[in-house]
Amino acid sequence: MRTLSDVATTLFMALAARHTEGTPCLADAAALIAGRTHKWSTWDSLTDEQQITIAMGLRLRPSSLAQPARFVEIAAIVLADELCPFELIEPENLRPKLAEGDHYRIKEILDVDQVIQESLDALKRWHQPPAIAKLPESGNLVFKYITAERTRIFSIPANERKRLPSSGQCLKISDTPAISDISWNYENLRSIAERLDAASTPHTQHCASLHNIWGNSSQRSASSGNFYRVNAATGTGKTVVMSLMALDAASRGHKVVIAVPGYVELDNTVRIMRLAASVVAPNLKVAPLHSLSRTHERAGVHFKQRNEDHPYDYACLLNAYSTELEAMPTGSEPCFKLHVVSSKGNAKEETKRLSHCPFLFSCGRTKMLSQALDADVIVINHHALLSGTSRIPLNDSEQFPGPRSFIELLLRISPVFLIDEIDGLLKTAIDTSAFSLQLGNTGEASPLVQLFTAIFSRLNIPGIEESSRIRLSLALGFCCTNVDQLMNLQQRKYFDWPKKETTWAEAEDGYIMTKLEIDFETLKALYSSGNTSVPEHLRSLRENLIYWQTNEMASRPENQAMELGRLLTTLAGSGHLKAKLNTKDLQRLKAALILRGILDNLEVALRNLQIELPSFANAEVPYAQEVYSNLKGREPLSFSPIGPLHRTVFGFKRKPASEATSSLNVVAMRGDPHGTLLALPELASLGYAGVRRMFMGFSATAYFPGASAYDLKAKDFIDVPDAAGQVAFENVGLTTTVSGAPFFERKDRIKQLAAELWPWIEKRLKALAKDPVTADRARLLLVASSDADAELLAITLAGLSPTPTVGWVRGRASEYKPTLLNAEHTLVYDDLAQFIEGVHRDKTILVSALHPMARGHNIVNKDGLSAIGGVVICVRPLPASDSPENNLAHISYETWNRMRPEPSLQHVLHKERAIASSILNEIRTAPPAFGQQPANIRHYTMMNILVTLTQLIGRGRRGGTPVTCYFADAAFTNGRTPWAKLLSESVQRLKNEGSWNQFFLHHNGIASAITHYIDRSAKEAR
Repeated sequence: MRTLSDVATTLFMALAARHTEGTPCLADAAALIAGRTHKWSTWDSLTDEQQITIAMGLRLRPSSLAQPARFVEIAAIVLADELCPFELIEPENLRPKLAEGDHYRIKEILDVDQVIQESLDALKRWHQPPAIAKLPESGNLVFKYITAERTRIFSIPANERKRLPSSGQCLKISDTPAISDISWNYENLRSIAERLDAASTPHTQHCASLHNIWGNSSQRSASSGNFYRVNAATGTGKTVVMSLMALDAASRGHKVVIAVPGYVELDNTVRIMRLAASVVAPNLKVAPLHSLSRTHERAGVHFKQRNEDHPYDYACLLNAYSTELEAMPTGSEPCFKLHVVSSKGNAKEETKRLSHCPFLFSCGRTKMLSQALDADVIVINHHALLSGTSRIPLNDSEQFPGPRSFIELLLRISPVFLIDEIDGLLKTAIDTSAFSLQLGNTGEASPLVQLFTAIFSRLNIPGIEESSRIRLSLALGFCCTNVDQLMNLQQRKYFDWPKKETTWAEAEDGYIMTKLEIDFETLKALYSSGNTSVPEHLRSLRENLIYWQTNEMASRPENQAMELGRLLTTLAGSGHLKAKLNTKDLQRLKAALILRGILDNLEVALRNLQIELPSFANAEVPYAQEVYSNLKGREPLSFSPIGPLHRTVFGFKRKPASEATSSLNVVAMRGDPHGTLLALPELASLGYAGVRRMFMGFSATAYFPGASAYDLKAKDFIDVPDAAGQVAFENVGLTTTVSGAPFFERKDRIKQLAAELWPWIEKRLKALAKDPVTADRARLLLVASSDADAELLAITLAGLSPTPTVGWVRGRASEYKPTLLNAEHTLVYDDLAQFIEGVHRDKTILVSALHPMARGHNIVNKDGLSAIGGVVICVRPLPASDSPENNLAHISYETWNRMRPEPSLQHVLHKERAIASSILNEIRTAPPAFGQQPANIRHYTMMNILVTLTQLIGRGRRGGTPVTCYFADAAFTNGRTPWAKLLSESVQRLKNEGSWNQFFLHHNGIASAITHYIDRSAKEAR
């Protein structure tokens, strides 16, 4: 029987044969099924129907086939079938194994277009809805909600069945036809702005903002299928103009989607759009949309602020029939995890999973999605736009069963997408393309350990083959017990962990081969128990290394580690190691050899987990879904899920838990975040809606050359140069260094910095309050690199302040964690929306983590001008060199920039993989010190930091107010590479690339501050 992977592979082999000049090879089909069409020059010459076929195939094919190695495996199975429509050109007996470069052709008697159509139809038919359990026609109804911790039972008496809603209900989704382009007329926008200003709803700056942004054009047009960007400095009114454009388009009958960074911005935008619509278009409906799992949390915020209209009035009706007195916690309702119990006579009780709770369409749970589908303007947060899904039944659920992504639904119903902070959306796509999972069994029990326990204790799992259970058990065992063994050896000093906290199996291959004077084939043979020969003097070493590869039970790891040390000492003494190695070199070589064997097996175990876990999650084995989610991350929906590296890249990061212990985490990255966003208007839209859509992003930093995590290569729709002279950089002149301090000294350094900074803070606040120009802005924003640092900084400053003027703005991750700060000193980001009128309005020192505040809510006075008088960077923001998110951003960005369009799909695959792998290798082999990293990586990192600083400083530029950014951490001036030198290197690189003049025009404020700071630092150094 053909599998889904077989059908998809056949389709894309046929598509490659149809659209490739000359004889296709498997690499052509592999590039196409991986969704790598953005640099394929032939794409634009295809007809709409041909493009839709490819896009639809990408939507329906299993995402695992986007990895070339997996695709070639399935292609080998397809080609071995007697009914295969293809044949290999080279004789099979000349090839030991099928490879990407093998050529094939369609059999002569077949028509390629017919094969494509039949395969596409088969792919569509494959996605049939699973058999859904039905409720018994009579008698009592018993439901079960089974979790890892407990089983809840709900019983509905027969006489209460009449209260059940009718079955078969669903939400209706109506496809919106294509529009080729959309235009905005200045006079229409001006009319809307004037009416809003006259009504002071919600302010009187609409006309001024429109004047700042729109320029002299009477009309501007945008074409569907393209991603545009509006570049304008912070505080000039981009978001206001975006709201005017949304109101105008919606008033003309176009459904509009507005995407904003987070939940605070979502609530505020919905409120503003409803106020504005009440003035200019009272019949327009505005609705929010975000993750359904956060409904209860947002409801609490909504009720606290006493907002009128909201989609949060749901209550679990199933609770009334619970057999327990304790109600289910809000947010934990089994809406889509409910089982119905059925039994006939004395037969054994059976449970079958329902598609959804029978009360789903009565409890209010569907209200938010229902309102959004019906609205004229939909406001959604960035993460939900990229990764949000829903299981609520739709009228086409039989055709497309399973969870439905928000982006699919929105692409089908809306032709216009306006993205606020588009560079923030790119950063969200990057962050969700990396993941981390704690391994081992030490410390707090992780989901991985709990899953291991659950699997080990169950000998029979319905729907799971015993071979799969054993395979998963072995993989879990290796990820738990073998990791514990490895970390125990390291903690007991049997080997030293590498200087870079993150490593991987092949990290030291070059070093090993150099020191042992061997080639790569010999290195592989040292870990193999096969017949491959190795030099005689390395045979004893080989016996030891096979232990680390196989982890045989005959020997203790401590003995093997000591034996390895003795073997290396012997080799060094007998002259079989290149040059004379000192003790430090021998320790490094020993660690490299141990880690290569163990981490190689660990990576195999993790890949096995990724393959096996979906079936265990479907069988509802406790913790299987949680571990699987952690292993694949919160990946954005993408037609190119693997990216230019064409594989998931694993690393292993040691994290200190105390001075004596540490844990091991797997960190991984995959995907193409830049390509994912740029594919939304065309490839993704064609796949989901069969038409193209228009996307437009608004940001101060969407154009920021060199900023790998923020610079999106979209088309310019509007360009507004930045105002000069509004930003300044200054050193505070402290002596305490925080950035780069040893891990266990960091807390003391934060406290020392706060104590040293306090006199300066008092003096600066007095100066701001005394000056009539800044009296209303006598407030400082202090930022650290993390919530933990910010909390400690706030605690120390609050202890020094005689009055409660310090406020710690808590991040999402720490919002509900216990803290030593009194309630009067703590805020959450939701509080910033009403800061000036709220209970925290007297706070003059706000302390926060850097990144959330940089994209946080505007803190402005009633006149619309910034309420912040200065920004203080308390910890130099240099990220770790082994951050998978940052490294993925660098790789994706540079590969996109260096790749040129190619007519050959196989060349696209090979070239971009070579470029991406080369960048990855440069990053991985560089020393951990920032100054020793490759020049391009240093530049990307600095430009990313400057984007964050630009956005952060923007909190103080609202309405055009000038602001100074102060550097408090002594690492800015006393570090191994001073801040001014790092800035100077990036400026010079921009000049060499010819980007400086354009950068200076668009970001005059920050660019002027940089140049003045560099010049002043040079004079002070002299």
